[in-house]
Amino acid sequence: MDKKTAKDFAAALADPLTSADKVPAGWYTVAEIAEHTGKSYSHTTKSLCDKWRAGKIERRRFRILTPRCILPVNHFRIIPK
Repeated sequence: MDKKTAKDFAAALADPLTSADKVPAGWYTVAEIAEHTGKSYSHTTKSLCDKWRAGKIERRRFRILTPRCILPVNHFRIIPK
């Protein structure tokens, strides 16, 4: 690997925020939905998965910055009618 390529890789890896996704408006994590609905995390997860299988909500994974690292996290939204 030449020095220019190595320098390009070093620059790309220096900023961890470059690989996090911008989550569009209207998409929410299980934790956010559970907090706003007053339900437990596990109950919300099961309910969302059931509704997703029934085709009533949409699921998509976005890479977000957590306190430790960047992780792919499921986000949900109600399918617009």
